[in-house]
Amino acid sequence: MSRIQSLRDWNARRRQRRDAYLLMKEARRVERRYAHRLTPVQAEGLRNRVAALGTALRERGEVSEPMASLMTLLDTELSFTRKSAARQYVESIGGVVFVALLLRSFVVEAYQIPSGSMIPTLQVGDHIWVNKLIYGLHIPFTDIKFGTHYRPPRRGEIIVFEHPREPGKNMIKRVVGVGGDLIEVRNAVVYVNGQAVAREHEGMQHFYDFDEYSDRWKEGDADAWQEHIGSATFTTLFNTTVSGRSYGPARVPDGQLFMMGDNRDNSADSRYWGFVPLNLVRGQAMMVWWSQGEPEGLRVRRFGHLLE
Repeated sequence: MSRIQSLRDWNARRRQRRDAYLLMKEARRVERRYAHRLTPVQAEGLRNRVAALGTALRERGEVSEPMASLMTLLDTELSFTRKSAARQYVESIGGVVFVALLLRSFVVEAYQIPSGSMIPTLQVGDHIWVNKLIYGLHIPFTDIKFGTHYRPPRRGEIIVFEHPREPGKNMIKRVVGVGGDLIEVRNAVVYVNGQAVAREHEGMQHFYDFDEYSDRWKEGDADAWQEHIGSATFTTLFNTTVSGRSYGPARVPDGQLFMMGDNRDNSADSRYWGFVPLNLVRGQAMMVWWSQGEPEGLRVRRFGHLLE
């Protein structure tokens, strides 16, 4: 006999013994779960066949005959204890769906960027992953959230949250102020606790945005500034035709956040509808996993882009 044939025979015996162990496990499950439905004759026959198969396995003997005897019993007299193929399929799919829903509810969720309020950091058509666990455990379909004090949002982070005035509507903005901060905007410059946010002028930047009202893409130019808030460094855009952009000063209440979009003159944010309670925070934006829109169509260069 060749070495290849010997190896094939050894693999076949190993697979058969593995199948025998699985069959014994199923038979023991049947004996435990359906003990109240088995007649004394059926119960004794099941135990005898399991014992015979177990002896063959321990003594490393031939398992084909005891396996066939046990399978015959399970497939005939005890067929009511075995799961149908349809049931196994439903249970498998159900398990996958359950795990997916669990992950979506508590760990990570996909979110699509619908508007240009976060340009250039986020483009219309970006699909991102959102870390839902970092800021605490949110109970789905409620405003209940646990553990928000362990890791609250920090200045500079991009978060997804529920609109404080429009329940059910999710938004994405950057944290500019946290509870206790004094926020003011003077001549387009943001002040946090009396200190101007550090920034450097980058010049003019061309951008593409999607107009939801006309249902078409538009392009333009904006004044770009690199800003530094917390540990984040990012670019903000300003419309050169708009002047006198001011807000506040206003104190952020404890347990709430002040949010702004990076596309400052094209962002409905806390300057207009107020602060965001921590229990409305849904998660932190992590990464762009897919992107499609103007001008390239499929924006492959943005795949895997980490957000700051």
